Amino acid sequence: MTDTLIDLRALLVEREEFEGSMVSKLREGLAQGGQQIRSLREINDTLTKRLAAAAPRSRRSCTSNSG
Repeated sequence: MTDTLIDLRALLVEREEFEGSMVSKLREGLAQGGQQIRSLREINDTLTKRLAAAAPRSRRSCTSNSG
């Protein structure tokens, strides 16, 4: 019998808020092995890109208010 993999992308990327129960789900998912760890790396890349894309907008709004 094969266990269903926990969808780490849905857990970390597609949700707006992080809940305490998600930590245990993340641990369970990572305990499922190598494929899940590769997924976590891809998720990290996705979140890093989103953060980098959001940073310039934040800087622009701050500089436009200071003049």
